[in-house]
Amino acid sequence: FGDWKAVRNGPGKPIELYDLKTDAAESKDLAATKTDLVAKAEALMHEHLLSGHDALIKMDPKGAKTA
Repeated sequence: FGDWKAVRNGPGKPIELYDLKTDAAESKDLAATKTDLVAKAEALMHEHLLSGHDALIKMDPKGAKTA
């Protein structure tokens, strides 16, 4: 994915997209202008989920792992 970082902050949340080469602080979400990369990120995330390697870690409200 090169210098791009795509994140989804929870189920049903939109994908956020950052260009780490020009925005290391991740302050400008470019998802609305780079829909092709968002679609690619969506496909990669879906493929990862189907692979059985779900990386979600459940946290309680105080930040402790619960599962």
